[in-house]
Amino acid sequence: MKSLIIILSIATFACGVQYNGLRVKFGWSDALVDKEYFYNIPRTIAQAEKEGWRRTERPPGPLPELRLYCPSDRYVCPLFDSAGFVAGLQIAFPVDEFESPTIKPEKRFVKWRAPATDFEPARDYWTATHYYVSAESLKAGAGPTVENGATLQDGGVWVSDLEGQLIRIPSTEAELNTTLFKKQNCIPNMGTHYHWNMTPEKSCDDILPWFALTSKSDLIGVGFQFFANLPPTPAGKRDWFERYTEKNPSGYEMVTPFAPKCYLDYASKYNGIGLHVYFIDDPWNIRCQPGDSAKSAAVLDRVKLNGARYANKMYDEVKKAARLRGLRVKFNVGLRPGTDFFFDVPRTTLNAILNGWSVTQGTANIPNSNLTLYCASDRILCAFFDTTDRIAGLQIAHDQSEFSNNPYDWATQGHSLWTPPVSFGQRRRTYWVTQIFFISPETAAKGVPVTPTNEESILRENDLWVTGINKEIYKISGDEEEIKKTIFTKQACIPWMGEHYYYNMTETTPCTAEGIFPWFPLVDSGKLEGVGYLVAGKLDLVSGRRDWFERPGEGAVKAIVPRGPQCLYDLTRNVGIVTMHIYFTDQPWYIGCPIW
Repeated sequence: MKSLIIILSIATFACGVQYNGLRVKFGWSDALVDKEYFYNIPRTIAQAEKEGWRRTERPPGPLPELRLYCPSDRYVCPLFDSAGFVAGLQIAFPVDEFESPTIKPEKRFVKWRAPATDFEPARDYWTATHYYVSAESLKAGAGPTVENGATLQDGGVWVSDLEGQLIRIPSTEAELNTTLFKKQNCIPNMGTHYHWNMTPEKSCDDILPWFALTSKSDLIGVGFQFFANLPPTPAGKRDWFERYTEKNPSGYEMVTPFAPKCYLDYASKYNGIGLHVYFIDDPWNIRCQPGDSAKSAAVLDRVKLNGARYANKMYDEVKKAARLRGLRVKFNVGLRPGTDFFFDVPRTTLNAILNGWSVTQGTANIPNSNLTLYCASDRILCAFFDTTDRIAGLQIAHDQSEFSNNPYDWATQGHSLWTPPVSFGQRRRTYWVTQIFFISPETAAKGVPVTPTNEESILRENDLWVTGINKEIYKISGDEEEIKKTIFTKQACIPWMGEHYYYNMTETTPCTAEGIFPWFPLVDSGKLEGVGYLVAGKLDLVSGRRDWFERPGEGAVKAIVPRGPQCLYDLTRNVGIVTMHIYFTDQPWYIGCPIW
């Protein structure tokens, strides 16, 4: 046994590649690493437990001594040996969401009844697993070790063949070329693809979903791809999988030039699902050299590939900047964002104090009484903070003496009267106020800290709660797909604002206190990126004081709400509209609109 361990150790360090990582999902750049792609997978049990991954009962299969650890969503789960080091990876798809027109899942996958957890109910999944250790090595006590530190320590990767038996993918390209894996083409950030016995004459019933990835003569990853559909991932949740929705066979042919005609026919008709798994920590540095591809793509296709690669890299850099979580208010276009508009709102009590905001007594009827209210000096905009000193909501105020011509009842539109205490020498003022919250009333009532699903997000529970008609608290989902299922109707997308959704807004919406909802969601890239506030009437401009609000004219309202009632446009022209755009990002100027 000692000799076997020594041989495996020599094999690990003899190759040029350093198996120093485990990442999944392809991306064109490193801009959104661990955000949208190149997700890091824990390689030790200690690391998995530290990150909240929990041991889970495995489906039936080989190497039963390995232990399965899963995140809350259970889509990608590493397996560990008795030494606590990674020894495989399981990929899972919910049975009730999986649709494939080309394969029978019971012939390619293993069904798994995942037990209920604190996060998910019991659920059935289709699973596919690959291993980084052989049964022989485990039996000999020569499995992977933490001390070795390499993801691959046993000279290869084991996957199931068409009959469900484990076959080995060698860790060197030289040995790989002696197997039935056929060399295809190299793609930057992926590597050179080797597909199991893929030739133009191959039947699509005999195509193995697993493929090998090499770079500089060594195995650096494996992949998994087939034609199927999965529903969109809800906002705030990690999308683990690569989705090929273009139905473009030439794109597939650039990767697999020796694919059979049936495969390319599928590519022209159906969506694809895939996942690249990398055994190195920096797959974004994988490059393609002359000779890495079995058949060079046509010049035009290479131009298209390079163009797509460059465009995606630029787009990801923009998204990276836009993902900087922040909180800003007021839309405008100009040269001084942060000074004249896009005002920064403090997100912690420390920042509030440093910006001159002070603790203020709130209204008696707010639903989140465990929150502390800090206000700017003019008390027009205030922020709620929870016991962790993180922002949990906003309050908007209108001085009664400065606002006129509101044709609607303030209370019906969700506002409350507020007369905050004053310091010596100040004039007592009364305001109409309304609030939004980034945590639910139930959570706030408990007074316990909330760990956000996305550590960068303002929306601590992925949703937003607003004070609606008759002061009822209304929940707005952080996921555009969920918003579409509600009474909100999609209106126009405006750069620097986003896609606008208005409550029950149609050409026949009545312009009444109960008909005009005071809040409208702002969506970008499928998620709630902000919310807008509106009230009818005229608000005075006070010289020398920050103007927190927007005053759109009739033309602007028609552009934003093209499918609204005529009475809304008349209201804007004859009475006036006061609005405020509130953004959950630090750089709203990166919010764009689709070009089709």
